[in-house]
Amino acid sequence: MRYRRGLTLAELMITVVVLGLIAVLGVPILSSITAVKEKSAVKEIGQTYLWLLEEASVRNVVFRIKFNLDQGSWKVEVADPNTMVFSSPEAAEEFQERVEDDRTELPEAFAQSSDEDDDTIDLRNAGKRFEGLESEIFTTEQSLPEGLIFDFIYTPQYGEDGLRSDDSEESDEDVIGYSHIFPNNTAEHTVIRIVNINDVNDGYSLEIEPMTGNIRITPDIITPEDSLRWIPDEGPTIQ
Repeated sequence: MRYRRGLTLAELMITVVVLGLIAVLGVPILSSITAVKEKSAVKEIGQTYLWLLEEASVRNVVFRIKFNLDQGSWKVEVADPNTMVFSSPEAAEEFQERVEDDRTELPEAFAQSSDEDDDTIDLRNAGKRFEGLESEIFTTEQSLPEGLIFDFIYTPQYGEDGLRSDDSEESDEDVIGYSHIFPNNTAEHTVIRIVNINDVNDGYSLEIEPMTGNIRITPDIITPEDSLRWIPDEGPTIQ
């Protein structure tokens, strides 16, 4: 009868050391791969903004990017030219209240039709003005790479903290945010943070400046209020 020889103490120690080296060397490699994915995802959205700024000016239309924070996806849409954006959640709420008050004074049939209005434009039925825009980026949602999520999406109308995926805990619906691009080569002040699903401190930020439309990409967390400190509270006094 033959007996199988087990590992000697020396062999066991060598095995433990090798496994330890693999673990130590593997962590930086995985971190590096994740960082590349994060930066690539942010750059892709940033390049889309730059393209939309040019297209909005050429076509004289309003675009918006729709972010689904729960699904980790985003999609470009053509927005209604009368789209309203607001400087704060309070301004948006006040406007909505005025709309509701005005609507109660309208005939019932007109009020119902107003409720059913969609604020996006179907490119298939939009005519020559939108020829060439019905591409993959408009017809399909773009998803973040596996293992990445949106930490938050900020525009002024969502308040200082912006929108976060955990906001959906208070509702059964997905958290949806919008960022608008206008025909005058400007966009809403927008900050987007994409992070590792297992470590929200590991990620990249994208900022779209409100007046210039410039794009900034950084691994740092951008605080929207701090990024706008250079803008004076009041304009210059004309003597």
